[in-house]
Amino acid sequence: MLSDVHGNLVALEAVMAELDRQEADAVWVLGDLVGGPAAGDVVDLVRQQATIAVAGDRDRAAVEEAGDLLGAGRLLWLASLPDVDHNWRAELRHALPGAGIGPVPGRRAAAAALAACPEPFLVVGHSGQAAVYVVDAAGEVSGGAVEEAGWVDISKGSFVLNPGAVGGERALDGMDSWLMIDTETDRAEFNQTGW
Repeated sequence: MLSDVHGNLVALEAVMAELDRQEADAVWVLGDLVGGPAAGDVVDLVRQQATIAVAGDRDRAAVEEAGDLLGAGRLLWLASLPDVDHNWRAELRHALPGAGIGPVPGRRAAAAALAACPEPFLVVGHSGQAAVYVVDAAGEVSGGAVEEAGWVDISKGSFVLNPGAVGGERALDGMDSWLMIDTETDRAEFNQTGW
């Protein structure tokens, strides 16, 4: 899973190569493909590689404002992207409902979003910061920003997962953040790829 490419083709190619190396079964993209120097090429690569893609706020804005900058075919494809998709046991969307632009939402926002979610996993991008929140059987919320790569057990509870950013201003120092879920073992691996 990846999000927030913001037109950075070099970053996206680095992550796609790593996903290929790890033999990922599917590529889920959580929006904000455009908004940078190679937006058209990013859209083309995601169209070719993504199993699922949802629209981000910048994608929606591009459809409304871009005119011919991306080309008619790309704009039509962006316009066709859903705001929400469901796959596996996850609801996929670009941002938490009602999320503004800014840092990782707090535990209260994550818990409220999960309470309204029909799936045990809510996977979002938008903030640019990798994060994991869990609501356990007792209703206790824990988690927050993920600062380094590693595995998280997602076998018990309900989760908000954010893969972080590939490209854009939030992928700092040439380091992308993305997420791999092993659906057979219920583990999520937060990854970082340099470019």
